[in-house]
Amino acid sequence: MNIKAHALLLSLGALTLSVQANAAPDVLPDGSFLYRMAQTQVEASRTTARLAETRRQATRIKIGTSRAQIERLFPSQDGGLMASVVTRYYVGNGVMVDVPYDQRGGPWKAQNRVRGPLRVYLSSFHSD
Repeated sequence: MNIKAHALLLSLGALTLSVQANAAPDVLPDGSFLYRMAQTQVEASRTTARLAETRRQATRIKIGTSRAQIERLFPSQDGGLMASVVTRYYVGNGVMVDVPYDQRGGPWKAQNRVRGPLRVYLSSFHSD
Protein backbone atom coordinates (compact mmCIF):
# COMPACT_ATOMS: atom_id res chain seq x y z
CA MET A 1 0.00 0.00 0.00
CA ASN A 2 1.44 3.39 -0.92
CA ILE A 3 1.58 6.36 1.42
CA LYS A 4 -1.36 8.21 -0.21
CA ALA A 5 -3.68 5.19 0.14
CA HIS A 6 -2.61 4.72 3.77
CA ALA A 7 -3.26 8.42 4.52
CA LEU A 8 -6.67 8.17 2.89
CA LEU A 9 -7.58 5.13 5.01
CA LEU A 10 -6.43 6.91 8.17
CA SER A 11 -8.49 10.01 7.34
CA LEU A 12 -11.56 7.87 6.57
CA GLY A 13 -11.09 6.09 9.90
CA ALA A 14 -10.87 9.42 11.72
CA LEU A 15 -13.97 10.63 9.88
CA THR A 16 -15.87 7.48 10.88
CA LEU A 17 -14.85 7.91 14.52
CA SER A 18 -15.84 11.57 14.38
CA VAL A 19 -19.28 10.74 12.96
CA GLN A 20 -19.83 8.01 15.55
CA ALA A 21 -18.75 10.32 18.39
CA ASN A 22 -21.19 13.05 17.27
CA ALA A 23 -24.02 10.69 16.39
CA ALA A 24 -27.40 10.65 18.10
CA PRO A 25 -27.69 8.14 20.97
CA ASP A 26 -29.80 5.80 18.80
CA VAL A 27 -27.09 5.52 16.15
CA LEU A 28 -24.86 2.75 17.42
CA PRO A 29 -21.70 1.56 15.67
CA ASP A 30 -22.93 -2.06 15.73
CA GLY A 31 -25.72 -1.27 13.26
CA SER A 32 -28.55 -1.76 15.77
CA PHE A 33 -30.05 1.58 14.68
CA LEU A 34 -30.55 0.15 11.21
CA TYR A 35 -32.13 -2.96 12.73
CA ARG A 36 -34.53 -0.85 14.83
CA MET A 37 -35.38 1.26 11.79
CA ALA A 38 -36.12 -1.86 9.71
CA GLN A 39 -38.16 -3.31 12.58
CA THR A 40 -40.19 -0.08 12.78
CA GLN A 41 -40.87 -0.22 9.04
CA VAL A 42 -42.04 -3.83 9.33
CA GLU A 43 -44.40 -2.89 12.19
CA ALA A 44 -45.77 0.05 10.18
CA SER A 45 -46.38 -2.27 7.25
CA ARG A 46 -48.22 -4.76 9.50
CA THR A 47 -50.32 -1.96 10.97
CA THR A 48 -51.23 -0.66 7.52
CA ALA A 49 -52.20 -4.17 6.37
CA ARG A 50 -54.25 -4.80 9.53
CA LEU A 51 -56.00 -1.44 9.17
CA ALA A 52 -56.88 -2.14 5.52
CA GLU A 53 -58.17 -5.65 6.26
CA THR A 54 -60.25 -4.44 9.21
CA ARG A 55 -61.78 -1.67 7.09
CA ARG A 56 -62.72 -4.29 4.46
CA GLN A 57 -64.35 -6.43 7.17
CA ALA A 58 -66.19 -3.43 8.60
CA THR A 59 -67.74 -2.53 5.25
CA ARG A 60 -69.16 -6.05 4.93
CA ILE A 61 -71.00 -5.86 8.28
CA LYS A 62 -74.66 -5.04 7.84
CA ILE A 63 -76.89 -3.02 10.12
CA GLY A 64 -78.83 -5.53 12.23
CA THR A 65 -75.87 -7.90 12.79
CA SER A 66 -75.97 -9.20 16.37
CA ARG A 67 -73.37 -8.41 19.04
CA ALA A 68 -72.71 -12.15 19.30
CA GLN A 69 -71.77 -12.30 15.59
CA ILE A 70 -69.55 -9.22 15.89
CA GLU A 71 -67.75 -10.67 18.91
CA ARG A 72 -66.90 -13.80 16.95
CA LEU A 73 -65.28 -11.53 14.37
CA PHE A 74 -63.65 -9.15 16.91
CA PRO A 75 -63.16 -11.19 20.12
CA SER A 76 -61.04 -8.66 22.08
CA GLN A 77 -62.93 -5.79 23.67
CA ASP A 78 -60.74 -2.83 24.46
CA GLY A 79 -60.42 -1.82 28.10
CA GLY A 80 -61.32 1.57 29.50
CA LEU A 81 -64.66 3.26 29.90
CA MET A 82 -67.23 2.99 27.13
CA ALA A 83 -70.97 3.37 26.79
CA SER A 84 -73.14 0.31 26.15
CA VAL A 85 -74.36 1.86 22.88
CA VAL A 86 -70.84 1.80 21.33
CA THR A 87 -68.37 -0.99 22.03
CA ARG A 88 -64.68 -0.63 21.21
CA TYR A 89 -62.75 -3.70 20.03
CA TYR A 90 -58.97 -4.04 19.80
CA VAL A 91 -58.00 -5.89 16.61
CA GLY A 92 -54.20 -5.76 17.01
CA ASN A 93 -51.31 -3.63 15.72
CA GLY A 94 -52.98 -0.54 17.19
CA VAL A 95 -56.21 -0.99 15.20
CA MET A 96 -59.54 -0.31 16.94
CA VAL A 97 -63.14 -0.75 15.83
CA ASP A 98 -66.09 1.12 17.36
CA VAL A 99 -69.39 -0.68 16.85
CA PRO A 100 -72.66 1.15 17.60
CA TYR A 101 -75.39 -1.09 19.08
CA ASP A 102 -79.06 -0.75 19.89
CA GLN A 103 -80.28 -1.86 23.33
CA ARG A 104 -82.41 -4.84 22.23
CA GLY A 105 -82.54 -7.30 25.15
CA GLY A 106 -80.80 -4.79 27.47
CA PRO A 107 -77.33 -3.23 27.55
CA TRP A 108 -74.29 -5.43 26.75
CA LYS A 109 -76.49 -8.35 25.61
CA ALA A 110 -75.72 -10.78 22.76
CA GLN A 111 -79.05 -9.78 21.17
CA ASN A 112 -77.94 -6.14 20.67
CA ARG A 113 -77.84 -5.25 16.98
CA VAL A 114 -75.48 -3.02 14.98
CA ARG A 115 -77.31 0.26 14.41
CA GLY A 116 -74.90 2.20 12.22
CA PRO A 117 -71.56 2.16 10.39
CA LEU A 118 -68.47 0.83 12.18
CA ARG A 119 -65.57 3.19 12.83
CA VAL A 120 -62.06 1.78 12.24
CA TYR A 121 -59.06 3.79 13.48
CA LEU A 122 -55.61 3.63 15.08
CA SER A 123 -55.18 3.87 18.86
CA SER A 124 -53.44 2.14 21.75
CA PHE A 125 -55.03 -0.63 23.79
CA HIS A 126 -56.69 0.68 26.96
CA SER A 127 -56.11 -1.64 29.90
CA ASP A 128 -58.14 0.08 32.63
